[in-house]
Amino acid sequence: MHIRWLFLRHPKRIAIAVLLLLLCILCPVSLYRSAYGLCVTRYTVSADIDTPLRVVQLSDLHGAVFGENNERLLSAVRDTAPDLILITGDTVNAWEPDVSAATALIAALSEIAPVYVSLGNHEIAHAERFGSDFDAFWGDYAEVLDFSTAVVEINGVRVALGGLYGYCSVHPEDTVDRETAFLDAFSARDADVHLLLAHLPLLWTTDSDHSAAAHWNTLDAVFCGHNHGGQIIWPLLGGTYAPDMGYFPGRVWGLYEKDGAAPVILSRGLGSGTFVPRFNNVPEIVVCDVGVE
Repeated sequence: MHIRWLFLRHPKRIAIAVLLLLLCILCPVSLYRSAYGLCVTRYTVSADIDTPLRVVQLSDLHGAVFGENNERLLSAVRDTAPDLILITGDTVNAWEPDVSAATALIAALSEIAPVYVSLGNHEIAHAERFGSDFDAFWGDYAEVLDFSTAVVEINGVRVALGGLYGYCSVHPEDTVDRETAFLDAFSARDADVHLLLAHLPLLWTTDSDHSAAAHWNTLDAVFCGHNHGGQIIWPLLGGTYAPDMGYFPGRVWGLYEKDGAAPVILSRGLGSGTFVPRFNNVPEIVVCDVGVE
């Protein structure tokens, strides 16, 4: 009776108190899950091949560790039974000289499926600061694609893989010759499937007419990262901040599709890479089945 009397007399105060209590309970839970949890997001992309390919994408690890020796992450990847593993940059932090944990992870992943790595802004800054050679670090376990390509046959399907870091555009005023030339050459390679690893998503996701994805429409899929899903994800509002896009930029993860354009898969990533923690943003493993109608 006393509680009912309090609620009738002070309904707003009681409601605010209950809300604050829920936030006190839910915020630590969300912070913990956003730092140490794992989720699998699945997409399908059509391609003119007889045998589908399963691709796992990992992005923006930033030195995060999931279980001893990353065993929880490895187990989750292993359970998806991938044909290929693509790592789309920022596996390390630019300010941490030791890359042994990332190297051990890539070595273990290579025992599950062939691994291909593109560089992110943190690898580039790491190389500038410490003189790092990631091909030397990881080349025994993975192929590092830095403005380079590879063609591999998997289940009878010839797969062309290309990797680059940078902002490039089909608009003349923004064109970066090296990047544009690379994409022209890569998209023309003789293969059944073309998969591009491109850490920076801005080119592929922000053009209102998807002109870049339409221009290089021989690509079957473009895998990107960098935005961390907006780092802090608010209900109804979405991600808080994305580099080069500002605050509350709208959609910053998921599968971007438009008729006549290459589909773009933008991962929320796995780590933080900043003093601002992830919130309501569980680290993500992307599984993309290519060739599934």
